[in-house]
Amino acid sequence: MNNISAETGQSMAGADEAVGGLGVSVRSLSTMTRVFELVGGGSLKEVIASLAADPDLLSLERTRMERALRDKARAHPFLELLYVTDAAGRQLVENIPQPGQETAEDRAALGRDWSSRPWFTGPVQSQSLYVSDVYVSQASGRNCITVSSPFRDSGGRTLGIIAADVNVGS
Repeated sequence: MNNISAETGQSMAGADEAVGGLGVSVRSLSTMTRVFELVGGGSLKEVIASLAADPDLLSLERTRMERALRDKARAHPFLELLYVTDAAGRQLVENIPQPGQETAEDRAALGRDWSSRPWFTGPVQSQSLYVSDVYVSQASGRNCITVSSPFRDSGGRTLGIIAADVNVGS
């Protein structure tokens, strides 16, 4: 009788572990589906492309750039943070979060050197849209990706990199 009880307990523990693993797989699939919807569906590319052509962003004037980024964040709730660097990787604006989500860290990002980060080096090297792997955001604790792209002046010269941390959680 004790053997049957012990075997049943072990089987139940194994079943609990399998169900837990299945839950992780389902959450992972849900996250990847959301990434596909945003990236594959083109909405993220459109957001970045519209910013890259925005006269306020192209002005390289901090106040105008931050206004354009705030407008875009308000219009797209999946955008967790927006930020812009110059061509050397130095951040030109504060981090722009969703309204009401501002932190002291957002203000402190102005002037930081991001030139060694993959979200900066990727689009610099490819001269096209970069999409990071999924990671857990330090700001929100949610699953995110970073999407970034060069932006250029009318002569085609790269002015910098536009980056967006995108909430891909459900």
